Amino acid sequence: MKPIIVQPSEAYELIDSGNGLRLERFGQHTIVRPDPSVLWQPTTPSHPAWINPDATFVDTEKERWRLRKPQLANGWEVSFEGGAKVLVRPTPFRHVGVFPEQEANWAWLRSKLKRADKPKVLNLFGYTGVASIIAAQAGALVTHVDSSKSTVFWASDNAKRSALGEKGIRWMVDDVQKFVKRELRRGATYDLIIMDPPVFGRGAKGEVWRLEEHLGPLLTDIASLLSPNPIGFCLNFYATSLYPEAVARLTQEALGDRTGDLGLYSLCLGESESGKALPTGYCVRSE
Repeated sequence: MKPIIVQPSEAYELIDSGNGLRLERFGQHTIVRPDPSVLWQPTTPSHPAWINPDATFVDTEKERWRLRKPQLANGWEVSFEGGAKVLVRPTPFRHVGVFPEQEANWAWLRSKLKRADKPKVLNLFGYTGVASIIAAQAGALVTHVDSSKSTVFWASDNAKRSALGEKGIRWMVDDVQKFVKRELRRGATYDLIIMDPPVFGRGAKGEVWRLEEHLGPLLTDIASLLSPNPIGFCLNFYATSLYPEAVARLTQEALGDRTGDLGLYSLCLGESESGKALPTGYCVRSE
């Protein structure tokens, strides 16, 4: 397994971490939020942003976030490399609408699409749409699928912020497994497929998703959904009881040689204060 370290940028910086917390900067604002994998002490506990961050996830009965300015509850815009503009907004689940370690996969996506002529891209479990935006900006015809109506609205708003409007992206509020089955019956195919499934989730009508139970059958269906000459595939996954190598083997056996060799990567964030890397997730993607 190869590590990929996303370094700090104007859009995002992992400043420090320790005592089960991350100290981060999204654009101009700093936040503190929990990360159970952070078992060590902070490198710089006296850093001003530890003492007085703009937003802190507190998760009490009365509030989820403690904000220096009330308007931060509505979010703020952050521009990532390549022109994707995202509304970063505190949510009740400690997330803020973007996973910055995905910059590694966004760069991969651009490289795969740069020589393609209007490829069809399918983004499953698409969340707030950064990968869909990047693909559309590269000239792809994108289908974005997520079971959450509010999240798809957030994604479409991000597309408008990124000067795309409705151009190049088909937004679908749907259960991923059912959507894929329907696309197979229709004879649809895609040149590049991205998927970012949760460990557990529910579909648009309460359908249950469990990674350990449903990933294998979904990958088998996806193998049939790839075009005769696909240009790429990427599976991203986070905290799970499965070994990453097991997920990589499952993916390789499901897809066979449809996408060529697949690589297993650990996605990491480079930390400013310590110079070390914080592992955050994994991906299996075509080389």
